[in-house]
Amino acid sequence: MVLREDAGTIIYRSCRQLFSCHDALQAGLLALNEGLNLALQWSNLPIAVETDCLEASNLLKASDIDRSRSNKEFLYHILEEVIQAGATTITIADTVGSNLPVEYGKLIADIKANTPGIDNAIISTHCHNDLGLATANTLAGAYAGARQLEVTINGIGERAGNAALEEVVMALKCRPELLDGMYTGINTHHITMTSKMVQEYSGLHVQPHKAIVGANAFAHESGIHQDGMLKYKGTYEIISPDDIGLTRANDSGIVLGKLSGRHAVRSVLVELGYEISDNEFEDFFKRYKEVAEKKKVRINDKDIKALLYDEIFKPKLNPSVGSNNMPGGASGHVLGSLETAHGTSTSQQQ
Repeated sequence: MVLREDAGTIIYRSCRQLFSCHDALQAGLLALNEGLNLALQWSNLPIAVETDCLEASNLLKASDIDRSRSNKEFLYHILEEVIQAGATTITIADTVGSNLPVEYGKLIADIKANTPGIDNAIISTHCHNDLGLATANTLAGAYAGARQLEVTINGIGERAGNAALEEVVMALKCRPELLDGMYTGINTHHITMTSKMVQEYSGLHVQPHKAIVGANAFAHESGIHQDGMLKYKGTYEIISPDDIGLTRANDSGIVLGKLSGRHAVRSVLVELGYEISDNEFEDFFKRYKEVAEKKKVRINDKDIKALLYDEIFKPKLNPSVGSNNMPGGASGHVLGSLETAHGTSTSQQQ
């Protein structure tokens, strides 16, 4: 597909769907020498659309750069022309990620209301994440009438990336009542596995606090949050880990740190198989808080076991007075009784 001004100057080219693109190639060569005319977004010159070899494809998609910052009337006219030329999908790109959701949603709505023939094409979103709004803009576009959403797994893409598939899909799944009941048909149980596979093959690892697929997405460290999770998991989770195929270390998603409270710490002890008295627990918890404050990072199972054996199960030496009738003729020696929390005792001579 080639767009020309009436004077004949080629201003847009796309040859991905065409077998023969002599004019588009010619335009590309000229662009290398002369540079692109970036002022065309304000052009009022009439535009003509030429197509070549459309019979080579049953599906034609029109997608160019930076539509979100184009002059509206100019944009409507170009879209009308490409739809008449056979385009069945129209991609509206926020190429530099500059839009706010209210802007991008209005753009999609305006295109639907003002572009002749738009009912014959599918509007597609393509949002970049330079302001961290790619997912929000994509959902705003969907709410306004877009029915194809261009996304990437883990949000990978140029610069700050694109709208993340897992975020868009789970937003549609969790809040359909606010999005006209839209759904994707995607089996969300494969999200975690797919995310990890993409990380492995691309070498691009997501940050721990990444929504949906980050390591911390379903982890709870604050004492108040942990207490709530132990009572009812829906208190602090809108998504069940099972919905995305995630199996976590413990059922409540509790990770221990300096902010963890008694309820959470005791629940972890029980999960590890340790039942201790209330007094023993208070001694243990005091020592736990001291270590957690110094360590500044999460406390793992090995740390818990080390603290437990240091504070609760450590050997205790109880001296007693010996007698003259000890085996081997020992007399006047102090004997020690080595006791453990398991109630086993042995005698040794000192």
